[in-house]
Amino acid sequence: MNFATTAAGTISLYLIRFIINSKGGETIPSENELCKMCKVSRPTVRKVIKEYIAQGALQAKQGKGVFVNPNAVLNLNIPEDKKRLVGIINRDGKSDYYNYGNGMLYTSVFSRLLNKGIFVTDLKHEFSFDTAISLINKIGLSGIIWMFPDAESFDLIAEIERQGVPVVTLGACENENFNRITIDYRHAGYLAAEYLIKKGHKKIAFVGYREKRSFISQYLAGFRAAHDKHGIRFDSSLIVNMFDDIFSKVSDFLKDDTEVTAFFAVDYCAIPVFQALESHGLLNKYPVICRKNTLNMNFKEFKSIDIEYPYTQAGRTAADTLFKLIDNKSNKTSRKTNLNFKPKLK
Repeated sequence: MNFATTAAGTISLYLIRFIINSKGGETIPSENELCKMCKVSRPTVRKVIKEYIAQGALQAKQGKGVFVNPNAVLNLNIPEDKKRLVGIINRDGKSDYYNYGNGMLYTSVFSRLLNKGIFVTDLKHEFSFDTAISLINKIGLSGIIWMFPDAESFDLIAEIERQGVPVVTLGACENENFNRITIDYRHAGYLAAEYLIKKGHKKIAFVGYREKRSFISQYLAGFRAAHDKHGIRFDSSLIVNMFDDIFSKVSDFLKDDTEVTAFFAVDYCAIPVFQALESHGLLNKYPVICRKNTLNMNFKEFKSIDIEYPYTQAGRTAADTLFKLIDNKSNKTSRKTNLNFKPKLK
């Protein structure tokens, strides 16, 4: 079955995700709901559901609907020599936020794998080693793309690889012992600060900091490095936390005598910056550097300075790397892939 292009494949994709993330006993959506969600016909929905009932993955109860079998073992009906099932672990679960970096990375990986005929399913970020091994055995997992793993995940990744399941980390990962496809966020932070400093700005607010996020720490490290290079003391009071009331913080900068003359904003944190500038009648008076396409429709007229990130290239490279690792399982090598993609200032 071609999961990427057939109507039956679309339903199977949804149901397998539902079954994998189920603890057993949950009712699947009704036939009408599946038809609307997946935009396929009722006969197709019924046919696929019957197949999974026959496998034992689902159970039908008269008058009550169709349930997930707690002891389900999925059979994807793919010949063993061609079986390719990859899980994507997306730390923030923002695969639907296509205008943000995380979602763009996810989309590029997902589409690349499907185009190669590889079936893809989402895996939850929070699971234990036992759960991971259970999933590997339950669905015959061939490999994992792990987006933005934190340090707490490193032991689990190493154990999964020891089980013979290759893992490729994507986005930001500080562990050099893994297969890594990274985006150089430190370089992005450096580019942003240096550009503004060369334009004469010495008081630049950093908006969107968050602890224990390696890529944001990299942004800030590059940001500080540019200040150091130009002999400018970076004022830590100009750091705005991602979970702060950004609109109010930026408004305070504009009203108080802080001498802030420019802003660097992480992803969607740029939007309340624009809103604050607009409310003070200062839109386009203060330079703001942010990721390209972060602006929503209300700020089309705002002339931001964009950072262009190679999300598509990085995502596709991660998919290609995992594809090769899956195909070369028998050819064991200790050499790891380590590729770094640099953003550009537009």
